[in-house]
Amino acid sequence: MTMPFLQSVLQHYEWVAILAARLSVGILFAISGWRKLLVRSRRDEMLRTVRHARIPVPGANAVFVSLVEFLFGTLLMVGFLTPLSSLVLCGDMVVALGTSVLPRIKPSSVADWLEAVLYLPEAYTW
Repeated sequence: MTMPFLQSVLQHYEWVAILAARLSVGILFAISGWRKLLVRSRRDEMLRTVRHARIPVPGANAVFVSLVEFLFGTLLMVGFLTPLSSLVLCGDMVVALGTSVLPRIKPSSVADWLEAVLYLPEAYTW
């Protein structure tokens, strides 16, 4: 009897977890994009990262990526176009991983590469 009650309570409040996740990820991206646009040191760091990754037109792409993070992070935060915002921000992170993080991994075997890739979320958190 307690299991259906617990399940009912959890289902009733699942929106709280969804809201917390949406707000935290949206705020993270919005602040990150905002700072890359307006704080000179962050803007320069973004430009260096884009140049190092050999992405074409580094100046324009650094601004574009920063705008994408700010705009879609804000949209995610306020809950507007949430699926699209999530998809765009996931794409942003896949490109960032593919151009900036994964090329720096120098494994000696497939097992070493897999270990390094699976360790990334732990290594790049605060």
